[in-house]
Amino acid sequence: MRSRSKSPASWLPASIPSWPKLPETLRSDWTANEVLTLTIDRPDRRNALDPDLLSALAEALRSNGDRAGAVILRGAGTEAFSSGYDLSLLTGTIDDLDADRHIGDAAAALRACPAPVIARLQGHCHGAAVEIALNCDLRIAADDLRLSVPAVSLGVVYRFQFVARLVQICGLARATDLLLAMPELDAETARSWGLVTEVVPAALARSPARTCCRRSSCERRRRPAWKGAKP
Repeated sequence: MRSRSKSPASWLPASIPSWPKLPETLRSDWTANEVLTLTIDRPDRRNALDPDLLSALAEALRSNGDRAGAVILRGAGTEAFSSGYDLSLLTGTIDDLDADRHIGDAAAALRACPAPVIARLQGHCHGAAVEIALNCDLRIAADDLRLSVPAVSLGVVYRFQFVARLVQICGLARATDLLLAMPELDAETARSWGLVTEVVPAALARSPARTCCRRSSCERRRRPAWKGAKP
C-alpha cells in the first residue's frame, strides 16, 4: 500500500501507518479535502480479495477513519470493483475459515469507520466483494456494473452476517433469489433492489463519488450524528 498526497496540509498524515509485509495490492491516496481513497489493486485477478489485502483494508480504516472526512473504496482499472475472494486460495479444508475471519474483520472495520465510506462500483462485483460493498455506507455504481452472489455454483457457504445483511437490504425473497438462482444483476436492477445507492454512466463514475464525498464529508463535530444515523 502506498500513500501519496496531492496537496500537503497540516492535517494530512505523512503516511498510512504500516505493519510488516505491507501488501502492494491496496493503494491509498489523500486529497486536500480530507478524502481518503483506498484502491484494491489486483487488476490481473479482477481485483480479487486475499487475506493480506483484507487485513490492510481493515487496518487502514481503523488507523485513518478519525482523520478522514470521507473514504472512497474502489477497484483499480475499469473491469472490476472486485471479483470476490480469490478462489485459488481456498483448499476445501477447515483452513478456509480463515477467509471468513478476514472478510468479517474488514466488514466490521467498514461499519465502524467514523467517516462516511463510499464504494465506487464498476464492472464485476461478485461474492465476498458484494459483502464488502454492502458494509459501506453508500454505493455509487457505474452503469456497467455486474453483481452476483454465486454461492451454489461455487459450492461455498457465505458468512451468516453477509446473508443477514442481504435480507436486511433487499428482503428475504430477493436475497434467496441472489443466493440460489444466482442472477447477475445489472446496475439498474441492483439499484431497484436497494443494493446500490445511485447509478451513473461508467465514464463519469468518478465524479459522482467525489461529489457524494463532499456532500457527506463529516467534520469531527458532526461525527456523533453521523454515527447515530448509520444503519
